[in-house]
Amino acid sequence: MYMGRRGAIDKDQGPRRRGEAQPTDIEEPPKPNEIKKFLKLNGLLLAPDAATYLASTFDTISTDVVKRFVDCVLSTPSLEGNRVTKVICEQILTNWKSESDASGEVLFLINALDVPRFKYCQNTKKFVPLRAAPGEDVNSLLPSSPLCKSFLFAHRYEVVYQRVTRNPLFSDEKGFKLRPVEFLLSSGGKTTSGEDVEEEEKDERNGEATAIVIVLGVLVQLKNAQWYLEDPTNLVRLDLSNTRFHQGIFSEGAIVLAEGYYDDNGEVFRATGIGLPPVERAAETRKYFSATNPFGGESLDAPAAPVDQQMSRLLDASPDSMLVLLGESRLDVTGCLEHLETIFTGYADFPPCAFLLCGDFISADYSPHINEKRTLLKHLFKRLTGIFLRVYGDAETRGHRQPRLVLVPGPHDPCVGPQGIYPRPPLPSDLFGMEERGASSANWLWLATNPCRLRVFTREVVVFRYDYGRHLVRYCIHLPTASSTSPAVEAASCDLDAETQQPLGREHGTTTTTEENASAAVLGRGLARCLASQGHLTPLPLHVSPVYWAYDQSLCLNPLPDLVVAVEPDAIADLNVASSSIVSGGEDPLGGCRFVNPGRFGSEEYSFKVYYPSNRLVEDSRVPT
Repeated sequence: MYMGRRGAIDKDQGPRRRGEAQPTDIEEPPKPNEIKKFLKLNGLLLAPDAATYLASTFDTISTDVVKRFVDCVLSTPSLEGNRVTKVICEQILTNWKSESDASGEVLFLINALDVPRFKYCQNTKKFVPLRAAPGEDVNSLLPSSPLCKSFLFAHRYEVVYQRVTRNPLFSDEKGFKLRPVEFLLSSGGKTTSGEDVEEEEKDERNGEATAIVIVLGVLVQLKNAQWYLEDPTNLVRLDLSNTRFHQGIFSEGAIVLAEGYYDDNGEVFRATGIGLPPVERAAETRKYFSATNPFGGESLDAPAAPVDQQMSRLLDASPDSMLVLLGESRLDVTGCLEHLETIFTGYADFPPCAFLLCGDFISADYSPHINEKRTLLKHLFKRLTGIFLRVYGDAETRGHRQPRLVLVPGPHDPCVGPQGIYPRPPLPSDLFGMEERGASSANWLWLATNPCRLRVFTREVVVFRYDYGRHLVRYCIHLPTASSTSPAVEAASCDLDAETQQPLGREHGTTTTTEENASAAVLGRGLARCLASQGHLTPLPLHVSPVYWAYDQSLCLNPLPDLVVAVEPDAIADLNVASSSIVSGGEDPLGGCRFVNPGRFGSEEYSFKVYYPSNRLVEDSRVPT
């Protein structure tokens, strides 16, 4: 059989018949056939033009390259059906070439609209790239279909549910077992036989055997001071009068593990304990993604930052690389620009990878008129960029030593779109005069969205400017006390009988623990625990913290990053929390994620923070006055 490639016809033996034994000293099968074989094992077909393109592209091919190519095909968002076209092959090889060309770049910015989006696939048991259904626009900020909103809530729940079921406390046959709300409603009264329950308790008041179950659900308040637990199957009213709470902040809209029993007489679930779901390290979470790089920054099939060997070598060669986190910088405040110039000058000999500044960039009470704000911002940004260029020069003269100036908008900065809806778009480019100068002259200036992501060497960083005290802490149903929860309780994420805290007030739905009793440090640890367990930056109802439905995943923390920079000036909770500050050894309640809040640059003193990717150290610094 003639195939047009050497090896199909042997000069000495002539044409080989089908079924005839092959010589042992011939070359490997032709390249398209090798790729076809691996694709067929995954249920995919290689188009003829794609096979011709690959045959003309590869001179030699190895098994590792073939496997990598097939993995890239499986994670390609543009794959329709099971047919691999030439366009897909060209896209994969282009991504490979761009990876090799960008060998010197160590910092990548991922804006909110560029964050990869996923959905859970029941067949593969993995999160796969989100593709639009026929006639559906998943990229619109204002989608026409309400299915986008239902998917938002379903995805938030699915992320936590899959993580909980993978936890050894629930995956083990002898461990705990989650029950849906529909199971409670169909189980009848609270008294049942021991054969039908996972665990039994003796009710001290009447001596009855009480069925104790664990339910994973969302805390919702459908009526004033009446709390419900909701999951995809149904919802049930909660009785929180005798509830024991874990370490953490429990806000309306949070997904919690509730332990208790269902009282059919009152049609209420009497919760004996409520805790936050367990967290999971990023390396373990990435195993359940079909894409190797769910964080973003390059193509989905590129290596994830923590396992990128090239970035690891560059980090070893630059152990002193750093990110300077300046927090909220109000440029109209007297002395702010002067102290920024002092910082830029101080790092001139050893420039960091980037300087990170967050809004609001002018005082909120400056003027109610948007035109006056824009005029002032143009003047202030012109001074800021002039100072930066005066110290560091342009990109052509400094090369890769040129630091980036990353600007993240605040809640009141004049961005396109309404205030209060996340993610927020970047600052308008006309505030910096880019139209006159050209975008190429400002490659050192990065206008980021809020939130945004940064990949620096092998570290993944999430930046978010948000007022947690005004939103999440205000709408929580329970605040931790200053001396209630021990580190051992925090590590035992699912042992809901381990710790007792003050219950909720029944009449007004408010906590009996006041903000005065809960110290800023304890609130900060509880807030960090809440965000890590929810896998989301704003685990709140949409009427409290609105988001664009299609881009809710830009606020997700799944997998957990190495660092979350949650900028909040005048914070109630001290969100400067590292894993080692909560527990020493054992299970990590933050999954290896660190939270830091630089605060406001120039509120009391001109302080800021410096992050070192090599050892993950966060250092407090300030400008001498």
